[in-house]
Amino acid sequence: MTPRSWLPVLIDDDFPAPVAHALTEYGLSVSLVAGSPLSSAGDAEVLAHAAAVGRVLVSHNQRDRARFREYVRSWRRRGNSTVCALFLPRDLDDRRLRLRTMLLLAWYASLPTPKPKTLIWNDVAQAIIHGYQPSGFNTDEIAFALGRVRPA
Repeated sequence: MTPRSWLPVLIDDDFPAPVAHALTEYGLSVSLVAGSPLSSAGDAEVLAHAAAVGRVLVSHNQRDRARFREYVRSWRRRGNSTVCALFLPRDLDDRRLRLRTMLLLAWYASLPTPKPKTLIWNDVAQAIIHGYQPSGFNTDEIAFALGRVRPA
């Protein structure tokens, strides 16, 4: 993986803190909901904070994707074109979850505007399967993220 300019992210409190901390080792600007005053806030308030400070929200809370899409739509109507909620499935392998998070962020950043209001891991996985080649990631990393190989 080569260094790149990453979007700043806000990690929801349902996301593993060790993965969030590992993302910073790759140059990501990461803020965590867990342990902050936002830890008792509802989803709308968490997304509002992400929008206000120019961060993309990363969460496992995919079951509420439609609700998050409405929150984002509200912020977009106010002129905030960067806020988005990105959802990843839970994974027992922190390295794969970190890599999937980075791939999803890279893909989101590469998309033209207007950007989607929400994205899930499967969106980028399907894009990769159908030809998207994310720069800065090698073939072993891609295969691992897609679950095609077991971790070393």
